[in-house]
Amino acid sequence: MSFLSATKHAAGVVKAGHAGLLAKKFAPQVLLGAGVIGIVATTVLASKATLSLEDVLDTHRENIDLVNKGAEAHPSTEYSSTHHKRDLTIVHMHTFKELAKLYALPVGLGIVSISLIIGAQGVQYKRTVGAVAAFKTIESRFAKYRDAVREEFGIDKDEEFAAAYRKESYIQEDGSEVVKVEIDGTKLDETVFFFDPNNVNWKKSPEYNLSYVMAQQTFANQLLNSRGHVMLNDVLDGLGIDRCKEGNVMGWVLDRGHAEGSKFIDFGIVDAQSPSSRIFGTDGEMGECIMLDIKTDGIVWDKI
Repeated sequence: MSFLSATKHAAGVVKAGHAGLLAKKFAPQVLLGAGVIGIVATTVLASKATLSLEDVLDTHRENIDLVNKGAEAHPSTEYSSTHHKRDLTIVHMHTFKELAKLYALPVGLGIVSISLIIGAQGVQYKRTVGAVAAFKTIESRFAKYRDAVREEFGIDKDEEFAAAYRKESYIQEDGSEVVKVEIDGTKLDETVFFFDPNNVNWKKSPEYNLSYVMAQQTFANQLLNSRGHVMLNDVLDGLGIDRCKEGNVMGWVLDRGHAEGSKFIDFGIVDAQSPSSRIFGTDGEMGECIMLDIKTDGIVWDKI
């Protein structure tokens, strides 16, 4: 084999490998789509078969009538009860065969279609379990890394490194305290949210806004204690903040003696509604708002 031929062969193998990987990647969607199409086709075929059902039933009724009339015409031993039952059985078996022929294709296609849909669900479930297991591994390693940072530099430094914002306080010349929060847009994660004038629950009263957010925090903790778990999207719904994808699987589970649970849900409330407390991002001052640094227990749907 020449060098050129070997190169082409290797390129073909690579393309085939990519095609196979692509097929595996979209296997759940392909199986689900094929299953749905099969169900639709099953319905159409079953409907067409039903159009011929009446003819089969009419023939069945005619044959039954013939057998019964024969029994009535020969009440003596010429046509005994045994023969009558045998003929009825033959008629029923013949009708059953006709019905089987009529609905064999729709029923078979329906079974295959349902199997495809179940197969798609099975593949997706295995992938979800695998993704969660991978996340748990990364989460465990990250937790060990943070423990090492705390041991080496202390808890304060660990929180500073992990936070997506920097918070500092200083006293002005008039003696008032100013709290300044600087957001690092490059580190901003999905657990930092803002309760601001764009929220439907926002009012012009700073006291009301802070009370509302704290009330939602209290409600979330009551829900945690009563139900045993709270999802992040449950909290966002109460606050009037748009749901997020990770909110379907991330949240809190009640601490029932194991280290993975929580005893309290903390919204990480940072009130920046007054001139003495402002939040600054990459685009300058963000205006009056309440920042919520909500820390969850991670993925919890498998712990519920």
